[in-house]
Amino acid sequence: MIGIPELYTHTEKIEKRKRLFLQKERCCGCEYCIEVCPRDILIKSSELNHKLTYPPMVKDGGKCTFCQLCEYVCPSYSIYVLEDVKK
Repeated sequence: MIGIPELYTHTEKIEKRKRLFLQKERCCGCEYCIEVCPRDILIKSSELNHKLTYPPMVKDGGKCTFCQLCEYVCPSYSIYVLEDVKK
């Protein structure tokens, strides 16, 4: 994979370490992920992508529960949760 930026890492009270990733250039700007987030941690960023949309970003101090609702509703498959693999 090429240049997938990490949005947020959170390990507090979670057995497995997970990360929320966003492929900004793939985002279509629908904002479904922002609407469906139960913790309201996602907001629209101020940076345009090549599709001239504002992809989401994590609010300062936001704590993701990694419920994956954002991943399930994303029509462009641009936001997802992955487990950290320790070597």
